[in-house]
Amino acid sequence: MDTERARKPAPRSQHRQMVDPIMRRPLQTPASGPTPSSISPPPIKPARTARLRLSKKLTRLSLVLIITLIAAGCGSWQYVHRTTSPIPRRVQQAVTFDLYYPGALPDGWTLDASSFTSDQGVVLYAIKGQDGNLIISIQARQQGFDYTDFYEKSMSKSSRFSTSLGSGAVGQSGNKPIGSIIINKSWILASSSSSKISESDIQFVLSNLKKS
Repeated sequence: MDTERARKPAPRSQHRQMVDPIMRRPLQTPASGPTPSSISPPPIKPARTARLRLSKKLTRLSLVLIITLIAAGCGSWQYVHRTTSPIPRRVQQAVTFDLYYPGALPDGWTLDASSFTSDQGVVLYAIKGQDGNLIISIQARQQGFDYTDFYEKSMSKSSRFSTSLGSGAVGQSGNKPIGSIIINKSWILASSSSSKISESDIQFVLSNLKKS
Protein backbone atom coordinates (compact mmCIF):
# COMPACT_ATOMS: atom_id res chain seq x y z
CA MET A 1 0.00 0.00 0.00
CA ASP A 2 2.76 2.43 0.83
CA THR A 3 4.47 1.57 -2.46
CA GLU A 4 1.37 2.33 -4.52
CA ARG A 5 0.94 5.65 -2.75
CA ALA A 6 4.56 6.55 -3.50
CA ARG A 7 4.19 5.68 -7.20
CA LYS A 8 0.94 7.62 -7.58
CA PRO A 9 1.72 10.93 -9.54
CA ALA A 10 1.11 14.24 -7.84
CA PRO A 11 -1.89 16.19 -9.05
CA ARG A 12 -1.19 18.79 -11.78
CA SER A 13 -1.83 22.48 -11.18
CA GLN A 14 -4.94 23.80 -12.83
CA HIS A 15 -3.08 26.98 -14.00
CA ARG A 16 -0.51 26.02 -16.56
CA GLN A 17 2.21 28.57 -17.15
CA MET A 18 3.07 29.31 -20.81
CA VAL A 19 6.74 28.96 -21.79
CA ASP A 20 8.53 30.77 -24.59
CA PRO A 21 9.52 27.96 -27.04
CA ILE A 22 12.71 29.76 -28.05
CA MET A 23 14.03 31.30 -24.86
CA ARG A 24 12.61 28.46 -22.79
CA ARG A 25 11.34 30.84 -20.12
CA PRO A 26 7.93 31.79 -18.88
CA LEU A 27 6.05 34.39 -20.87
CA GLN A 28 4.94 37.56 -19.06
CA THR A 29 1.21 37.82 -18.98
CA PRO A 30 0.13 41.40 -19.72
CA ALA A 31 -1.78 43.09 -16.99
CA SER A 32 -5.43 43.34 -17.62
CA GLY A 33 -6.92 46.78 -18.36
CA PRO A 34 -7.96 49.06 -21.25
CA THR A 35 -5.56 49.73 -24.12
CA PRO A 36 -4.60 53.34 -25.04
CA SER A 37 -6.74 53.18 -28.18
CA SER A 38 -9.74 52.14 -26.17
CA ILE A 39 -9.48 55.13 -23.76
CA SER A 40 -12.02 57.85 -24.59
CA PRO A 41 -11.56 61.54 -23.61
CA PRO A 42 -13.68 62.63 -20.71
CA PRO A 43 -16.97 64.09 -21.84
CA ILE A 44 -17.42 67.86 -21.65
CA LYS A 45 -19.65 68.72 -18.80
CA PRO A 46 -22.95 70.47 -19.65
CA ALA A 47 -22.05 73.46 -17.48
CA ARG A 48 -18.80 74.03 -19.40
CA THR A 49 -20.63 73.77 -22.75
CA ALA A 50 -23.15 76.36 -21.61
CA ARG A 51 -20.36 78.74 -20.57
CA LEU A 52 -18.67 78.40 -23.96
CA ARG A 53 -21.91 79.15 -25.78
CA LEU A 54 -22.58 82.16 -23.57
CA SER A 55 -19.05 83.48 -24.15
CA LYS A 56 -19.45 83.25 -27.94
CA LYS A 57 -22.84 84.94 -27.79
CA LEU A 58 -21.46 87.80 -25.68
CA THR A 59 -18.58 88.25 -28.14
CA ARG A 60 -21.00 88.55 -31.08
CA LEU A 61 -23.17 90.99 -29.15
CA SER A 62 -20.12 93.11 -28.31
CA LEU A 63 -19.11 93.31 -31.98
CA VAL A 64 -22.63 94.29 -32.99
CA LEU A 65 -22.70 96.97 -30.29
CA ILE A 66 -19.34 98.39 -31.39
CA ILE A 67 -20.43 98.56 -35.03
CA THR A 68 -23.72 100.19 -34.02
CA LEU A 69 -21.94 102.83 -31.93
CA ILE A 70 -19.53 103.62 -34.78
CA ALA A 71 -22.41 103.99 -37.25
CA ALA A 72 -24.34 106.18 -34.81
CA GLY A 73 -21.29 108.37 -34.25
CA CYS A 74 -20.77 108.85 -37.99
CA GLY A 75 -24.44 109.71 -38.43
CA SER A 76 -24.30 112.24 -35.60
CA TRP A 77 -21.19 113.86 -37.06
CA GLN A 78 -22.84 114.18 -40.47
CA TYR A 79 -25.98 115.60 -38.87
CA VAL A 80 -24.06 118.22 -36.91
CA HIS A 81 -21.88 119.14 -39.90
CA ARG A 82 -24.61 118.89 -42.48
CA THR A 83 -24.69 121.71 -45.02
CA THR A 84 -27.60 124.13 -45.15
CA SER A 85 -26.29 125.94 -48.20
CA PRO A 86 -28.93 126.74 -50.82
CA ILE A 87 -26.27 126.63 -53.55
CA PRO A 88 -26.76 123.47 -55.65
CA ARG A 89 -23.97 120.91 -55.51
CA ARG A 90 -23.48 121.03 -59.29
CA VAL A 91 -22.72 124.76 -59.01
CA GLN A 92 -20.33 124.26 -56.11
CA GLN A 93 -18.46 121.55 -57.99
CA ALA A 94 -18.12 123.73 -61.09
CA VAL A 95 -15.64 126.13 -59.45
CA THR A 96 -12.53 125.88 -57.27
CA PHE A 97 -13.05 128.99 -55.11
CA ASP A 98 -15.34 129.47 -52.12
CA LEU A 99 -18.96 130.41 -52.64
CA TYR A 100 -21.13 132.53 -50.35
CA TYR A 101 -24.85 133.02 -49.88
CA PRO A 102 -26.83 135.55 -47.78
CA GLY A 103 -27.21 134.51 -44.16
CA ALA A 104 -29.58 137.42 -43.53
CA LEU A 105 -31.54 139.80 -45.77
CA PRO A 106 -33.23 143.17 -45.35
CA ASP A 107 -36.93 143.08 -44.59
CA GLY A 108 -38.99 142.10 -47.64
CA TRP A 109 -36.05 140.53 -49.51
CA THR A 110 -35.93 136.87 -50.57
CA LEU A 111 -33.31 134.65 -52.16
CA ASP A 112 -34.26 133.16 -55.52
CA ALA A 113 -33.02 129.60 -54.96
CA SER A 114 -33.68 128.67 -58.60
CA SER A 115 -31.40 131.38 -59.98
CA PHE A 116 -28.00 129.81 -59.22
CA THR A 117 -25.92 129.40 -62.36
CA SER A 118 -22.26 128.92 -63.21
CA ASP A 119 -20.73 130.17 -66.45
CA GLN A 120 -17.05 130.48 -67.37
CA GLY A 121 -15.84 130.56 -63.79
CA VAL A 122 -18.47 133.02 -62.52
CA VAL A 123 -21.37 132.05 -60.25
CA LEU A 124 -24.51 134.19 -60.38
CA TYR A 125 -27.71 134.30 -58.36
CA ALA A 126 -30.50 136.79 -57.66
CA ILE A 127 -32.02 138.31 -54.55
CA LYS A 128 -35.51 139.73 -54.96
CA GLY A 129 -36.42 143.00 -53.27
CA GLN A 130 -39.47 145.20 -53.20
CA ASP A 131 -37.78 147.80 -55.42
CA GLY A 132 -35.99 145.41 -57.78
CA ASN A 133 -33.56 142.49 -57.94
CA LEU A 134 -29.99 142.40 -56.72
CA ILE A 135 -27.62 140.26 -58.76
CA ILE A 136 -24.75 138.61 -56.91
CA SER A 137 -21.70 137.49 -58.88
CA ILE A 138 -18.83 135.50 -57.39
CA GLN A 139 -15.53 134.81 -59.11
CA ALA A 140 -11.97 133.96 -58.16
CA ARG A 141 -9.91 136.79 -56.76
CA GLN A 142 -7.54 138.04 -59.43
CA GLN A 143 -3.89 138.17 -58.50
CA GLY A 144 -2.28 141.51 -59.25
CA PHE A 145 -5.60 143.29 -59.73
CA ASP A 146 -5.78 146.70 -58.01
CA TYR A 147 -9.14 146.67 -56.26
CA THR A 148 -8.51 150.06 -54.65
CA ASP A 149 -8.11 151.56 -58.12
CA PHE A 150 -11.30 149.77 -59.20
CA TYR A 151 -13.24 151.32 -56.32
CA GLU A 152 -11.95 154.78 -57.14
CA LYS A 153 -12.46 154.65 -60.90
CA SER A 154 -15.45 152.34 -61.36
CA MET A 155 -17.49 153.34 -58.33
CA SER A 156 -18.47 156.95 -57.80
CA LYS A 157 -19.23 158.24 -54.31
CA SER A 158 -17.89 155.01 -52.91
CA SER A 159 -17.69 154.33 -49.20
CA ARG A 160 -15.70 151.58 -47.54
CA PHE A 161 -16.87 149.16 -44.89
CA SER A 162 -15.32 146.26 -42.99
CA THR A 163 -16.83 143.01 -41.74
CA SER A 164 -15.55 139.85 -40.06
CA LEU A 165 -15.34 138.32 -43.55
CA GLY A 166 -13.33 141.05 -45.23
CA SER A 167 -13.35 144.65 -46.46
CA GLY A 168 -15.67 146.03 -49.11
CA ALA A 169 -17.17 149.12 -50.66
CA VAL A 170 -20.51 150.40 -51.97
CA GLY A 171 -21.17 153.18 -54.44
CA GLN A 172 -22.68 154.02 -57.79
CA SER A 173 -21.88 152.82 -61.29
CA GLY A 174 -23.79 154.64 -64.03
CA ASN A 175 -26.33 155.88 -61.48
CA LYS A 176 -26.97 152.27 -60.44
CA PRO A 177 -26.03 150.89 -57.00
CA ILE A 178 -23.09 148.51 -56.77
CA GLY A 179 -21.18 146.83 -53.98
CA SER A 180 -18.01 144.77 -53.72
CA ILE A 181 -16.27 142.66 -51.09
CA ILE A 182 -13.11 140.54 -51.05
CA ILE A 183 -13.27 137.35 -48.97
CA ASN A 184 -10.11 135.25 -49.03
CA LYS A 185 -9.82 134.00 -52.62
CA SER A 186 -13.28 135.10 -53.74
CA TRP A 187 -14.43 138.42 -55.20
CA ILE A 188 -18.13 139.16 -54.75
CA LEU A 189 -20.02 141.89 -56.58
CA ALA A 190 -23.61 143.01 -55.96
CA SER A 191 -25.32 145.13 -58.60
CA SER A 192 -28.80 146.10 -59.71
CA SER A 193 -30.47 147.72 -62.63
CA SER A 194 -32.87 149.46 -60.26
CA SER A 195 -31.81 152.83 -58.91
CA LYS A 196 -34.32 152.45 -56.07
CA ILE A 197 -32.21 149.92 -54.21
CA SER A 198 -30.23 151.65 -51.50
CA GLU A 199 -26.54 151.28 -50.86
CA SER A 200 -27.30 150.44 -47.24
CA ASP A 201 -29.31 147.39 -48.35
CA ILE A 202 -26.41 146.22 -50.52
CA GLN A 203 -23.97 146.69 -47.64
CA PHE A 204 -26.30 144.71 -45.36
CA VAL A 205 -26.39 141.81 -47.82
CA LEU A 206 -22.60 141.76 -48.30
CA SER A 207 -21.96 142.02 -44.56
CA ASN A 208 -24.12 138.95 -43.80
CA LEU A 209 -22.77 136.47 -46.32
CA LYS A 210 -22.11 132.90 -45.24
CA LYS A 211 -19.65 130.43 -46.71
CA SER A 212 -21.24 127.49 -48.50
